Amino acid sequence: MVFDERTALQMTFQTLLKQRENLLKQYFTQDRAVQDDIAKILHRIRELDESDSINHAQEQIEISEQDGIHSEQSTKNRKQYTRIDYNHVAACISKFLLQEEQPVSLTKLRDHLKEQGCEFSNPYVAIQKALNLIDGIITSKSGRSLHFSLQRN
Repeated sequence: MVFDERTALQMTFQTLLKQRENLLKQYFTQDRAVQDDIAKILHRIRELDESDSINHAQEQIEISEQDGIHSEQSTKNRKQYTRIDYNHVAACISKFLLQEEQPVSLTKLRDHLKEQGCEFSNPYVAIQKALNLIDGIITSKSGRSLHFSLQRN
């Protein structure tokens, strides 16, 4: 066997691959052990939290009974999610655009929808979604304002 630079590099390469494989095995073994430890600790924390919450709730009841005050936790009332019927909004928009002779601004369209009882937290997004459902919408821009019209056949 001839021992030259290529053979030496190849042997070094094989040795490095074996070291890498051993390091990966060691890493995954240690990682599994750490994951198991984490799971055990989290389980114990949950157990302690459950027992503390039960004890804390009992203490709160005792305190409120002693004071004669029944305390209730104040929760913020979140605004309830309202589902928008975009097909209905699209129908209102198309009827309005058919009635109008000239292109209608986004503000005028929003005001008309508000009169029809369609209110949105973000009217621009809702109107754009409804406009995507209508065929033949022509959108033009004049300065900073958008204008919409319906293509007439």
